[in-house]
Amino acid sequence: AKQVQPARSADDYPRLSLSSASECSVFALLLFGGRLRVDHRKNKATVVLDDFVQFGAGSTSVGALVERLRQAVDELLRMKIEDPSLRLEDSSVAQTLVELLETDGVGH
Repeated sequence: AKQVQPARSADDYPRLSLSSASECSVFALLLFGGRLRVDHRKNKATVVLDDFVQFGAGSTSVGALVERLRQAVDELLRMKIEDPSLRLEDSSVAQTLVELLETDGVGH
């Protein structure tokens, strides 16, 4: 004979508690987060951070742009670390980065 299990209530499940968290924009995560990988499949792209967090990028061209901008930001940071006197104000990458973060990708 098949045993009938009683219905479970919400109290039967463990609770997850988040004690401290900060909001972070998607662009900040994509440009300064962990290891970035773009998965291109059938004219759609998914951007993956640390093989855990996934973002739909829409088209493969958007995924490629995110990937290239991240590489440019990483290179700019490397150059700044090697030469602290480097003026970032003159960098088109830095200017693009500031605008993207200030406007959350919406533009002016």
